[in-house]
Amino acid sequence: MAQILLTVFVALNASFFMGFFFLLAGYFTPSAVDRKGPARFLWDRILRLGLPLGAFVLVIEPLIDALLTVAVWQPGSSFSSAFLAQYRPIGYEPGPLWFVAALLILSAAYAVARAIAAYISRRPRVAPERRARPTDRSIVLFAVAVGLATFAVRVVFPSGRA
Repeated sequence: MAQILLTVFVALNASFFMGFFFLLAGYFTPSAVDRKGPARFLWDRILRLGLPLGAFVLVIEPLIDALLTVAVWQPGSSFSSAFLAQYRPIGYEPGPLWFVAALLILSAAYAVARAIAAYISRRPRVAPERRARPTDRSIVLFAVAVGLATFAVRVVFPSGRA
């Protein structure tokens, strides 16, 4: 019974939390680019997202893998050689920071697209105009719809199965 309850809890969370986080990030991105400009926005994202991602991929993950190698997979092996073996030319994984990696890629793509659009239009940069923003109700309805759609997809195609 506990397993069923936990499965339902995880399925409900998985059905909307990550989509909601992407929705929030996407909602605030245009105004941030308007305020900072594409170059400064991208630099800010590199500092806020790229540095933690790089620290995880280059230090924390190899350290964890080296500790597991020495303690579990190959007991008695050298920690330093296990740690250095983690540095390979290809195959770095963001692990649990996949969301940060995706945000960094999407933010960079948006900043580049905005820079190209500004270059093509060749307009001088002016103060951002006031745009009509979605209402709170429409945002909540959209988030619920995305959550329900994601839940329906995960019922048919469970996560982690081929």
